[in-house]
Amino acid sequence: MVQEKKRDHLRRNLLLGSGAIVVAALLFIFLAPVVPATYIEKEPYAGNETYIEKEPYAANETYYEVEPYVVTVSLSYTVAGTSIQNVLGQIASDCVVIINNTDTNSGTFSVTYFLVTMGGATATKYSSQFIPGSTQQGVWVRHSGDYIRSFAYSVAAPTKQVIQYRNVQKTREVTLYRDVEKVREVVKYRDVERSKRVTVVDSITD
Repeated sequence: MVQEKKRDHLRRNLLLGSGAIVVAALLFIFLAPVVPATYIEKEPYAGNETYIEKEPYAANETYYEVEPYVVTVSLSYTVAGTSIQNVLGQIASDCVVIINNTDTNSGTFSVTYFLVTMGGATATKYSSQFIPGSTQQGVWVRHSGDYIRSFAYSVAAPTKQVIQYRNVQKTREVTLYRDVEKVREVVKYRDVERSKRVTVVDSITD
C-alpha cells in the first residue's frame, strides 16, 4: 500500500515536471523577443532593351544583260601579190592585184590603182572583180599610151551583216535588308534588400 502511494506520487511529479517544461517552451516561443531580419526579393521594373531588326528597303541594282546586235563588217581577205605585165604589140601595161578571199561569203572586191608611167606621169584607175568565198583571183587594170613603172593600190572589200553580242548595263529595283538598331521596353528584375521583424526562434531556424 505504501509502495503504491509512492508510485502515484512519483507519477504526479513526472507529469507536473513534463507540464512545466511544455509550458516553459510555449512561453519561450510565443513570448520570445522580436528582432529585425533582412532578405533579398526580386523586384520587377521597366527597362529599355536594345535589339537588331532586319528592315527592308528599296535599292537600285546594276546587272549586265547579253544583247545581240547587227553590225556590218568587211569580208576577210589577204593580198597574195601584185604584178605589172606589159602587153605584147602595144604600148600598154596590165597591173594586177591578186586577192585571196579568206571569208566564207562571196563578194565583189574593188581596187583603186595609183599608176606611175615610165615617162613620170601619174594616173588613177579603178577595177573590180567578183571573188567567191575561200578562193583567190587577180583584179587587173590596163593602162595604154605608156608603160607602167610602178603602182600603189587600195582595196575596198565587200561587206556582210553579222550578229554580235555585247554586255549592256541595266538597273532594276530590288529589295535589300539592313540591320537597324531599335529600343523596346521590357520588364526586368533586380535584387532588393528588404527587412522584416522575426522572433529569435525564427531567426535561428532560418
